[in-house]
Amino acid sequence: MTSFKTRIVALGFILALSLAWTARGECQLQGRAFEIGSYTSIHLEASKWCVELEAVNNSFNVTDIDVNTVKLFSNTYPVTGDVTEIYPMNKTFVVADRDNNGIQDVEFCFSNADINALFSRLHGNNAHLVHLGLNGKTIQGALWYGGSIDINVYPKN
Repeated sequence: MTSFKTRIVALGFILALSLAWTARGECQLQGRAFEIGSYTSIHLEASKWCVELEAVNNSFNVTDIDVNTVKLFSNTYPVTGDVTEIYPMNKTFVVADRDNNGIQDVEFCFSNADINALFSRLHGNNAHLVHLGLNGKTIQGALWYGGSIDINVYPKN
């Protein structure tokens, strides 16, 4: 006969495994986020910051992205700002091949106000290396994950 405490611990373990599986299982499609040109670092004094996204192994068509579900979030600890995620200012996008690798990509741009809110707790004269994630859904409802980006953020002077 098992005790009540043993059953609670076992249920907690099963719940933890279930949540871990769900978090991994929800992202059916893999994307690659990357930065180019003047966007290879983030300067909080700049007017905006943009990131590119392309599908990995043709897992989805970038034209099927539901731009209303796209979000950029900080994976850095401690928390980098007053908000944990922001949304692109562009609600339409242009398909291109900005890194010339033969794979179509799209660009998402984030406003200065949103970028500053995401990194409002970063101060000083030096760059801060932060880890960002990008994800969203396709218009069919499948969740894609754009991977992580490590980028230097330069606070306002």
